[in-house]
Amino acid sequence: MSKPTPVDSLLKLLIEALPEGNVLPYSMYEARKIIKDLGLDYVKIDACVDDCILYRGKYEKLVECPICKKRRWKPNKNKKVSNKIVRYFLIKQRLQRLFMLRQITEDMKWHKNKRVDDGVLRHPGPADSLTWKTFDDQYGSFFSDPCNVRLGLALDGFTPFGIMGNENSMWPVILIPYNLPPWLCMKQSNFMLSLLISSIAMTLCKLERIFLPSFFEVMVHLPIHLANEARLGGPVQYWWMYPVESYVRNKARPEGSIAERYVAEECMTFCARYLVDMDSRLHKLDRYIDCESVDHTTLSMFKINGRPIGRGSWENMNLSEIQQAPFYILQNCDEVQPWIE
Repeated sequence: MSKPTPVDSLLKLLIEALPEGNVLPYSMYEARKIIKDLGLDYVKIDACVDDCILYRGKYEKLVECPICKKRRWKPNKNKKVSNKIVRYFLIKQRLQRLFMLRQITEDMKWHKNKRVDDGVLRHPGPADSLTWKTFDDQYGSFFSDPCNVRLGLALDGFTPFGIMGNENSMWPVILIPYNLPPWLCMKQSNFMLSLLISSIAMTLCKLERIFLPSFFEVMVHLPIHLANEARLGGPVQYWWMYPVESYVRNKARPEGSIAERYVAEECMTFCARYLVDMDSRLHKLDRYIDCESVDHTTLSMFKINGRPIGRGSWENMNLSEIQQAPFYILQNCDEVQPWIE
């Protein structure tokens, strides 16, 4: 019998503290079963060490790669340990969870129902992205339903320990739901890790044998390709890799560490979506809106939440500014718009 973990002890304590008849899981094992039923899990698939095949389907029972003839398992007498593992995070269940709450469902249809077509480049949607428009023209049936999910794919290799040339390299494949509005689209809580591939650093080495060294210098490409990419895909913040970060806590098993950390944070995000009346990572106020307005005026343009940066000061307006002030208020006050129209 396995030794109880600290989480098991905490769950036991909580069960005793909660009212009788609660359904809290009594062990970490039971909690993981619930998480798996919700699709908050991943599948480990053995792969050829040279990326020839995945050991699934017709290759599932093979012990060596039929192409390069390399062995599937590491030399280990006690148990079978794969030379390479790909971690696959179930996509279907993660897409279904996007439509489990009414508010998220409405946000997923924002690009069709609420987006303002005013010529401003702000979202990789139908008015901003040439790629989006071309796809809609080619697949009209997909375009007709705003709930159909459009995903951006981000792939970037990195060394988890920050050491160039280290044999431990990771290649996360991350999906970004472009249906969401701009203020939600690039939040990490909405990213979906779909694959985590380890140790394909040889790919870069093979490319370096084909292309000139300048091919790998980003400053050569920016002036040429950046403007065209914005025309094809919309604003650049929906295409760069800065928000895509990884987590490594166990340096002995970096791939498993990243996968487990992602699932743990995904569970916290899933629960936080239902706790709308509590402070959580999803419902906290923006850092620029950290207090309510103390102005009790009835005009909408003066009801702006937030606080000034630094200490305020008094200034006297000149005659020109005094004359411009009423015009500015009339042009920017929502209450006046019906009279102007």
